[in-house]
Amino acid sequence: MTPGGTFEIGDVGDFEKDHAFSYGAWVRAGRAGVFGGILARMDEKADYRGWDLWQNDTKLSVHLVSRWPADALKVTTTKAELKPGVWQHVFVTYDGKGLAGGVKIFVDGVEAPVRARNQRSQGKYPDQHADPDRAAQRHPSVHRRGCRMSGL
Repeated sequence: MTPGGTFEIGDVGDFEKDHAFSYGAWVRAGRAGVFGGILARMDEKADYRGWDLWQNDTKLSVHLVSRWPADALKVTTTKAELKPGVWQHVFVTYDGKGLAGGVKIFVDGVEAPVRARNQRSQGKYPDQHADPDRAAQRHPSVHRRGCRMSGL
């Protein structure tokens, strides 16, 4: 995928809160100071229900949302993990227990330390009517620039 590009992955990633799941990609961040979705299935019109992997400057965040922010999990790496201009394998795992401690972020096979913002979720993310999965975009109103991806 070229910088500034985005595409829909399709109708996959329809996870329930009590399902364990994982997702990831090879990512090449274009530069620091960028905030946007790397991978996502999120419906901004339904209280942001869904999930994502989010570039947060040079840190990474994961959102698992039933209703933002009241019923959601969010974890963010505690230190800079993305190295602009370098291909990195980024992978997320979730154990299906509805707690932030069950969300792990791996960069090049090494678990990154994270800090939780939202600790517990009771709902589902997303439901079968949510927006499709997207690469380099969390929802139609937000486009991410300056990133390349491979091997979704």
